Amino acid sequence: MPTQIYLIRHGVATWPSWPGADADRPLTAEGVRRMESAAAGLARRRLIPDLVLHSPLLRARMTAEILATQLGRLDGLRAHPALAPGFDADRLQDLLIEHADAGAIMCVAHNPDLGEIVMRLSRQPVMFKEGTLAVLARKTSDRFKLAWYATAEDLASDIPL
Repeated sequence: MPTQIYLIRHGVATWPSWPGADADRPLTAEGVRRMESAAAGLARRRLIPDLVLHSPLLRARMTAEILATQLGRLDGLRAHPALAPGFDADRLQDLLIEHADAGAIMCVAHNPDLGEIVMRLSRQPVMFKEGTLAVLARKTSDRFKLAWYATAEDLASDIPL
């Protein structure tokens, strides 16, 4: 069973002027740049998950591709329908069972789902603005500790986390 879970909200996406379907909203140019910088910061810190799973929505896929590329984990990049909006702690537990052989999993998903999951599992509030990462460490089979969290800007910097 994974001992670490990296929950990250997708980068800044086109909004509110996007004329198409919500599922097809892409990252903005600024969203891509910020996620590339954040991913480079994670790579410098050697935070490398076994899997990078993402929501099927375009903005989450784009974010996950940036992360997986920078972290050298393209082989572990996968879309997962459970990570679509509506993702919750029960679906996360199912996902962890499904990937029980992984030590660490990164999940790229959406707000407010991620904040609600962290609160339920760790009893700690995290405000998930775009590109925010929360790291949960397993305490028991169904309880986690919020180890730390950081914004995309924090991840891109060289400050210790």
